[in-house]
Amino acid sequence: MTRQMVDTMVLIQAVKQAVPNEPNNLTAFRQDCKSLLLGMETIGISTITYTEFMPHLRDEERREYRELLQKLEQFDFGPPAAQIASELIRKHLQKLGVCRKCWNTRTSMPCKTCGAKVSRPVRLNDFYIAATAASVAEIEVLYTYDFLYLADDLEGRVDLRKPPNSSGPLFDDEGNELPDNVLVLRKGAAED
Repeated sequence: MTRQMVDTMVLIQAVKQAVPNEPNNLTAFRQDCKSLLLGMETIGISTITYTEFMPHLRDEERREYRELLQKLEQFDFGPPAAQIASELIRKHLQKLGVCRKCWNTRTSMPCKTCGAKVSRPVRLNDFYIAATAASVAEIEVLYTYDFLYLADDLEGRVDLRKPPNSSGPLFDDEGNELPDNVLVLRKGAAED
């Protein structure tokens, strides 16, 4: 039985082709994602991840990664996951300071197009994927780069981890001063 799941970004990076003049650590990062997946007997994903990932694969990528795609085991976003997602979203909105009446936050910012004040976006699919992993008793680890900020709220349900990265940090989620080739993922996200 599958004991690990991966999120959409891990899958995308595993199949994404290197581009000319790409930083070496980004190429290594993609190879690490691919190695992680190839090392898994089955690759657990949520149905949400499947719907985010599959439409972006070109026919030649589907052929090239046929063996990898056959290892995918989907887990449904069903009622137990919906209940967990609802709880996670409520907690997250409280942390953002969302007003229950107008649904705006203290950190509203002007829209880049029209200038109207809008709340920070809440990426619902991240909550759905994390909740799916948390709702499946057999899943122990969810590999992700996107929503490590949910780690505290999921403690005891599923362990959120960054995939191994042999070339050192690619993302800095603590706001540390690092070389130019390190991308800032999200300040204040939970660390492994």
